[in-house]
Amino acid sequence: MFGVVSVGMNSVKFARNDMKPTRYNLDQFEQVMMRRDERLTGSNRGQSSNPTAPAEFQTNSVWQTEQVLNIDIDAIENEFYNDQDLAEVDDRNPEETTAHFNSLQSHSTSLLNSHQTSQALALLLDSPPFGPTQNSAKSINTNSIIQILSSTRTNDIEGALKDLQPHHHDNLMKYIYKSMSLPIADSSGNVFLSWHEKLTQVAGTGSIVRVMTDRRLI
Repeated sequence: MFGVVSVGMNSVKFARNDMKPTRYNLDQFEQVMMRRDERLTGSNRGQSSNPTAPAEFQTNSVWQTEQVLNIDIDAIENEFYNDQDLAEVDDRNPEETTAHFNSLQSHSTSLLNSHQTSQALALLLDSPPFGPTQNSAKSINTNSIIQILSSTRTNDIEGALKDLQPHHHDNLMKYIYKSMSLPIADSSGNVFLSWHEKLTQVAGTGSIVRVMTDRRLI
């Protein structure tokens, strides 16, 4: 009985193997080549002399299947959030805020011309505009701060930072990161890096962590 079953199983295995003996102890290269032959011919031990692969060869690999099944759930989910959805909203009137920071821009320029760098920064960093409704005011304040950063000598940076309050440090860190993401960083990136280095020394790495987790986007 067992002999009959054994012969039957071997016959089935032999038939499924395209009437060829089973191969053992295959190395990785041989396994890859056998999978390629199976994709070309549709048979486990099939081989083809045709130099042109069939059309289905482009899409019948495991890799291709994984790519097809790589579905972005967030793209089809009705309820998902992006950064703007999670950002806090500045409830100040946008027009009034824009006018206010236009005025601060003129005042900060006067302070900067009088070599009062820390006072100019504190003026702009005390309560900066944030959120998706304050784009105009945010742009004005960003440009004002970039002007100060670009106009300050490297030797004067540390002194200016030490005169600021901790919340000024955190807000300035935000503006440094924002400035690095703007086209002006191509020409002034070294300036922003110098400020970042000095600011980290004064405020510590905790300022970086607070900025990364703050939802008040400037």
